[in-house]
Amino acid sequence: MRAQLSLGILCILASGCANAVHRLQRVEVQSVVLRKKIAFAVWTPNDMDAGERLPLVVFLHGGGDNENAFDQARIGQHLDTQLALGHIPRVLVVVPNGELGFWENWYDGSKNYRDWVITEVIPTVQAEYHTLDCPAYCHVAGVSMGGHGTLRFAWFHPQVFSSASAISAPILSTKIILELSQRWFIRMFLPFEDIWGPVTDVKRIEHQDLYLQWTNPSDLKGVRLLFGAAKQDRDEIIKLNQKFHEHLTEHNIPHTYVEFDGKHNWKSWTPIVDEVLRFAVWGESRDL
Repeated sequence: MRAQLSLGILCILASGCANAVHRLQRVEVQSVVLRKKIAFAVWTPNDMDAGERLPLVVFLHGGGDNENAFDQARIGQHLDTQLALGHIPRVLVVVPNGELGFWENWYDGSKNYRDWVITEVIPTVQAEYHTLDCPAYCHVAGVSMGGHGTLRFAWFHPQVFSSASAISAPILSTKIILELSQRWFIRMFLPFEDIWGPVTDVKRIEHQDLYLQWTNPSDLKGVRLLFGAAKQDRDEIIKLNQKFHEHLTEHNIPHTYVEFDGKHNWKSWTPIVDEVLRFAVWGESRDL
């Protein structure tokens, strides 16, 4: 199980797509917190009026992807169709580039991906597109590595988002983080302690462990939560999501748990993006 888990986490780092057909608007900016030029992409309804104010959904891509993830998977065109059919709400979706940073503020201070989104991407999009105010109309969602990031954003920034939707996410407890840190092939691909800090500091890791921090309904601080995995997802992803579902259920913490057809890929995630948007804006969920 441990070896399977480690290999599965590494596989998450290679989920990119190719053959992009551009639908989203790509915006490159000079990031202050990342100290370099980096981009985000924006999807809006084709008929969006200049004066229209929409809810904002921040969508975090998975490992191996970037701000072009929606274009590469043709999500923008899919959302055009679903919106025309009335199946999804009118929203603005921003897809920031988070590189392979796990959407973390790195322990060594070299890269601050959460700050990039919170202090730069969201304010820029709000100013340029006049989106509705946070937190009531701001939502965070993501797939795979981005699902991990989504839960971290919900924990660190509940004052910014009213909902969080994590799809096919590696939901890591302190025990699993400590186990992964001991795998040499994990360390080959990830600067583990640069990102999460020394694993000898167990109390610090526990302070960010959602199994330990989310034990009462009030711990969500009003953030509505949706998460789950594909029925043919990677075994370890399925098990981690089921275990977290059991934990939240045991502690009477409200959440929406989904299992859907497909595997760990954009083809399977595409219809779930619809589900995420409905959950975020309409507060609806259906059986998948």
